[in-house]
Amino acid sequence: MGTVKFSSSPHDTPWTQSGVRARPRLSTKQRNILIAAGIVLFTVSTLLAVPTSQKPQANISIPLPYKSVGPDFASIDHSKVIPNNILEASVVPRNAQLIARDNFDQGNGTFDRAVIYASQYGKAKLITFETLSLKHFGWTVLQSTIHGTVTTLYARKAGNDGNFWEMGLTVSPTKVVTLSPSPTQTRSSIEVRLLLVNYS
Repeated sequence: MGTVKFSSSPHDTPWTQSGVRARPRLSTKQRNILIAAGIVLFTVSTLLAVPTSQKPQANISIPLPYKSVGPDFASIDHSKVIPNNILEASVVPRNAQLIARDNFDQGNGTFDRAVIYASQYGKAKLITFETLSLKHFGWTVLQSTIHGTVTTLYARKAGNDGNFWEMGLTVSPTKVVTLSPSPTQTRSSIEVRLLLVNYS
């Protein structure tokens, strides 16, 4: 489409026949500067989008023998959605006994599932254990809530799958009698709930 000059002034910008101001052409140097700036902006935004979290604090000791919840999540995570570094950093006391699993998302939407254990330890001891464990393995503890006799810790950690994962760790007093491997009166229950964080 041609252009029409409405004034002979050298400072006027050409107008197209449709009345839209025509954009002046960029020099090669200007184009290169804009391209370079775009690359820098893309790189910075990409780095900011990569999940990061606290580094594991190996100097913080875990007061009880522990085990990963990974094996107990296997039957409700057939597609192995949870990354290994998240499973390895999600622990309960070694003698805790699995009593239930819960699939909140039911295969629809964001991954949200849990495993529940019975423990012989009291609530206060378990809260201390889990708080120190979260810090030891590099979780960022977001908050702690108390509703009656139930305490929930909320934490977040970057997975090696490129996503953030959040944990809801609920400890409550209970009177569960476990029958395997032998009848045992437990004092508390622990729910470890893992949720894939979706910021889109």
